[in-house]
Amino acid sequence: MRPIPALTALSALALLIAAPLAAQSLRQQTSRDRADAPTQIISTNPFLPFWGNVQGEYERRLNARVSVAVAGSLMKFRYNQVDKAIDAKLRFYPRQRALEGLGIAVSVGLGFIRRDLSYYACAPLPGVDCEFPKRNLTAPTFATEVGYQWLLGPGQRIAMTTSGGVKRYVASVVDMAGDSRTRPMGRLSIGYAF
Repeated sequence: MRPIPALTALSALALLIAAPLAAQSLRQQTSRDRADAPTQIISTNPFLPFWGNVQGEYERRLNARVSVAVAGSLMKFRYNQVDKAIDAKLRFYPRQRALEGLGIAVSVGLGFIRRDLSYYACAPLPGVDCEFPKRNLTAPTFATEVGYQWLLGPGQRIAMTTSGGVKRYVASVVDMAGDSRTRPMGRLSIGYAF
């Protein structure tokens, strides 16, 4: 009957020693100010290549609230239309944990639209022009975006991001040739934080 009190006392002693060490380790893992905390992320959408599209981003932390990013995409649509874009982003993190959590971004960039085929958006009627012709367009863009980013794993090296926003092409209605100048945009990406 003596072994039970001895095991209980030994277990209690082990908990008293291990608990502060575990708490310290957890604080070190979750501290955003630790020396090895990630300052950069490179990410891409792993699903888009199945449809012949590409989207990627490089983000760098400037301070606890702000980061800068460069993003690029190549998207293919119907009627042999290809949209390419490159954007420079300034992202604000309200919780002062740059690269993690809620982020609000503004961006400027260049959009390139190419359509190799003409198409009709409606049944041709007398006096109504429904044909959208072939075209090439390069135009400046600006956008706003709201997203959330998680840093996962023991070293917080895996980044997962989801976001949505609106992009506006600075071009005339004639230059857009039937396409909207304002377009929704979304992002789902997985990356590496370092």
